[in-house]
Amino acid sequence: MDLVLTVNANSEWTDIKAFSKWAVANPDKLVWANTGAVSTASFSTAEWYAKIGGDISKTRMMTTAGGAESATQLAAGNCVMNFGDFLGSASMVRAGKVRYLATSAQKRNPYFPMYPRWKKTALRG
Repeated sequence: MDLVLTVNANSEWTDIKAFSKWAVANPDKLVWANTGAVSTASFSTAEWYAKIGGDISKTRMMTTAGGAESATQLAAGNCVMNFGDFLGSASMVRAGKVRYLATSAQKRNPYFPMYPRWKKTALRG
């Protein structure tokens, strides 16, 4: 399953490198929405955070009922990021409330062709 890392559209971050730098420097401020501690997205968030040098135990996970609720919480400013599937955040992306920063996809999602730097911001390494 391809995942996307999203942030609030009004946030200062426009690329994954800047966000990752902030996330490592501010673990106490990193609140991330997710559907539960044993979800694929939760493990992916922990893996990403460890890869950039962070300690996930110093962050806070906000548990939601699903991807759409995670995106809603993100749009409302109740969390800083969400790592989930495309569909959970699609309506909020199209409404301009949240922004995709990166994806685990190896190629551009055909439903979101408006992201020309997609491949450059991929999370796959």
